[in-house]
Amino acid sequence: MNKTFDEKSVILTFSAMSDVHISGSWYKGVSRQKFINGLSFARETARNPVDAYVFAGDFTDCMNSEANVLLGEKWGDDFDKAKAEQSAAEFETLREAFNEHIPQEAEIIYCLGNHDSVNRNNIDRFIKEFSSRDTVGDNKNFERMYRTDLDLESMKQGMRHCVCKGYHFLCIDIEHEEEGYQKTLKFLKKNLDEITAKEPLKYVFVVYHYKVPHTNFASDTENHTCARKIGEFLKNYPQVVLLTGHTHTSVAHERAIHQEYYTNVEGSCVSYVTPNWVFKDLNETHDMPYDVSEGLLFEVDKNGAVRITRLDYINRQTIKEPWELPAPKADGSHLLPYNEDKKYRVKAPEFADDADFSIKETEDGNIEITIPKVAINSNDVYRYQLVCHNTNARVSVHYISSLFCYFTDKRLKDDTLTAVVPVSFEYIYKISLTAQDFWLNESKPIVKFFK
Repeated sequence: MNKTFDEKSVILTFSAMSDVHISGSWYKGVSRQKFINGLSFARETARNPVDAYVFAGDFTDCMNSEANVLLGEKWGDDFDKAKAEQSAAEFETLREAFNEHIPQEAEIIYCLGNHDSVNRNNIDRFIKEFSSRDTVGDNKNFERMYRTDLDLESMKQGMRHCVCKGYHFLCIDIEHEEEGYQKTLKFLKKNLDEITAKEPLKYVFVVYHYKVPHTNFASDTENHTCARKIGEFLKNYPQVVLLTGHTHTSVAHERAIHQEYYTNVEGSCVSYVTPNWVFKDLNETHDMPYDVSEGLLFEVDKNGAVRITRLDYINRQTIKEPWELPAPKADGSHLLPYNEDKKYRVKAPEFADDADFSIKETEDGNIEITIPKVAINSNDVYRYQLVCHNTNARVSVHYISSLFCYFTDKRLKDDTLTAVVPVSFEYIYKISLTAQDFWLNESKPIVKFFK
């Protein structure tokens, strides 16, 4: 792809994060440090001052989630007290991080996620906590988090219209009720119509926690009506860049960006990243460690082109090459670089000619398989498919994640990957192994007989 971004003429820089999941219980110190790591590495990576910090939901962990309230010795079985204290601790930690690690001159722009709010049930709490830098309550000056909002009434309904350096940000709450998402669609239509009528060839950033189905990787895991409706509506606005979160998937995944009618971008997760929970029905193994933490840095140049740098907050490295979006074009050609046709434009993974794998029996009678690193296009291996043939004529299919989000210099330490597969070692006589990329293009198989 031709380089379209002019890094010498950047006019807007913003950090983009999702799913901070600040904890108010035993996990408080760890979650706080991950958040601070992300904020500081965004500043460190940016070539210019960061103008805004944008969040795609789930600031909190237990505010709107009963399952995440910890009881234990301190609270006994007093759930209400435990939730109140832990929620208060989460807000206190967030406020401290905002005040100490986000410069006063930078904007804070956010939507709320399912852990924060559903059907606008906690909007007032967030406004009271963050409308002022120093005090909590009904502050009317909004000098901290809401000072760029153009519509205070919509803001109080969980829908924000902010402007930073001449670019518009529209943030929307998640809804499970038709009345709610009809209000959301009305808000989007009014503002997008006005914005795009004045500046038809300029990006508009929309921030929403849930993914729109049939777009990015893992977007079909929770098919909410509101998300479907929003996706259908946004098809009319090719200028939109939609930032989402919720699924905790890695920005190293090449389907973390998707273009068709507009642009969808995965915000990943500050708290932890996982590739596998979306495939629980596919016998997938080898989940991510809990210490993977990722996000994005957006830069916009004077011509309206955008560069999106993928960030590994733990190892303090950038991930792969940045995504570059040309400025919006009337003919829609700016939507071509990352559309679904990309799967036909990439090379499928390939094993080296001498590649091999081995298996051995585990203590409980399953198999442990050691897989070679793919020699060519290894950076694009998403998972390995194992087809296991048993002597009793049974065939089972299993998938092993390649831990693709480890593909930075500090993460790729080994030449092999080892995983335990729940198949009886005693009856295995043949295994076929293929490597699959993000679009499920496959390598030629390695086939081995064991009996």
